[in-house]
Parts: sequence; structure tokens; C-alpha cells
Amino acid sequence: MGAWSSEIFGNDNSCDWAYDLEETSDISLISSSIEKIYTSNDYIESYLCDECLAAIDTITRLKGHFHQKDSYTESIDNWVLKNRLIVPEELVEKSFVAIDKIYSNNSELFELWNEGGISEEWKEEIESLKKRLALPQIELSLIHISEPTRRTPI
Repeated sequence: MGAWSSEIFGNDNSCDWAYDLEETSDISLISSSIEKIYTSNDYIESYLCDECLAAIDTITRLKGHFHQKDSYTESIDNWVLKNRLIVPEELVEKSFVAIDKIYSNNSELFELWNEGGISEEWKEEIESLKKRLALPQIELSLIHISEPTRRTPI
């Protein structure tokens, strides 16, 4: 799976997605990553789930609700503060549906995280993401982003 933690950016797919985001200045990549899950009625591969969760986490940051802040999210945090985009409410609503699809038996990522029983760490991360997504917009100019904590991958 290429994961070193249950955090949204604790895996290769989400970190690769973050590099792709750096090449944009709008929400097109965020939107397309969510749409792939939102419109799917098929079994969802884990890399698509990881990318979608990264996109949704980026939405929460655009709304002013930062969570994981470390070397894996530094480029996302910088992108958010540089672009300061307003996320359409329709995309937020689609994000909730996408999270529910990812946290279901029709998701490879769900299966991987829950082999041998429910992963409480991953469940808490998904629940935290949903809570942050539901919070109202905060003016980003009021947010101070501290230096990320440097991590050494295991």
C-alpha cells in the first residue's frame, strides 16, 4: 500500500497527488479527484481513494482547517496560502458522499486498512476529515502556519 501512517498524507499516492497539485492554480485537480469517486458505482481502487482523500483534505485547508502539518503537507499548505480559493458548496457536498464511498466495503483502501478488523486509527482520521469538512470557512489571512514538523519515514 505504500503507507507509513494513517494520516491522509501518510502514503505515496497522496504525496504524489500533492506534487501534481503544485502545477495548478485552480480547483480542477481537486474537483476531478473527488468526481472520480463521487460518480463511481464500481469497486474503487486504493490509489483513487488516497487521491480523493488528499483532495478533500486540501478543501478543509482551503476552508482554514489545517490538520496534519509536516514535511508531507508543506507543499499543500504553501499552495493553499498562495491560491486562497473559495470552494463551491456543491464540491463540499460531493466530498461527503465520496468519503462515505471510500469508507465502505466497495473500496480497496477500506479493505486494506481493515484487514483483520477495523483500524481505529484510520477510522479516527476519516472521522476527523469529515468534521473539518463540515466546519465553516475561516479567513485564511487570519491563519498562521507554523513550520512543519520534520518526519523521518519508517
